[in-house]
Amino acid sequence: MPRKDDIKRLMANQERRLQKRKEQQALFGLDAPPHVLTEIEDIEAEIKKLQTELEALEDSDINEEPHGVFGEPQRARNLMTNDKQFSGVTIGDVTGGIHGSIIAGRDVINATITISGQPIPADKEPTVDELKQLLAEIQQELAEIAAQQDALKEISSAAPFTAQGAEQSVRDVAKKVEETAEVGPEEAKSMQESLKEATGLLGGILDGAKTVAEKAVEVGKAVQPIADKLPPLVEKVAVAAFWVGRLWLMG
Repeated sequence: MPRKDDIKRLMANQERRLQKRKEQQALFGLDAPPHVLTEIEDIEAEIKKLQTELEALEDSDINEEPHGVFGEPQRARNLMTNDKQFSGVTIGDVTGGIHGSIIAGRDVINATITISGQPIPADKEPTVDELKQLLAEIQQELAEIAAQQDALKEISSAAPFTAQGAEQSVRDVAKKVEETAEVGPEEAKSMQESLKEATGLLGGILDGAKTVAEKAVEVGKAVQPIADKLPPLVEKVAVAAFWVGRLWLMG
């Protein structure tokens, strides 16, 4: 197996472990056992280590590609054109993410989301008002899911707390966007990290919802609406993180 594929597999495994531990942390709240917190730190450190190695390998691949007419590697030229389509900003510790559009394992550059009933391409040049509108819709959809306590409990005992954690992460970002006149790079990176965390939390709920929906008839019927609503919602959160980068990290 090529080393890059091996790293991606290892990172996916670590992300799954991290998600389980964060669900435990959310379940215990402030009383989370020290060993759970320590393991979260260890897993995050390992993911960062793997991400750094993956970035180095991908940079090496770019440098080894045929050179264009201006001397730089052809792929690098492509990445620097197309209206700044890629930022070179790593968003979270996720597989493949050195060119800005990989959010929690999802490449959203070609995604199309719906805002106020209208299809919007993810790779557009967003305005701050459009980001605010997107975050407002995400919060509304998250509130609807978080309110389905009984169905969430069928997925796992931690799922209601996990949904609340994702809801709080998005709420914090929306508040910062509303209240901050000039968003600096550090603030933007913090927003991206919060949104990346929300995609990971919601992705964990989605995986559990799919499993429950497939296995149990009556319980599956109760959980299926959540399983249906989450994929486009997770994509919207990922696009919001991508737009934060386009607005404040690609100047």
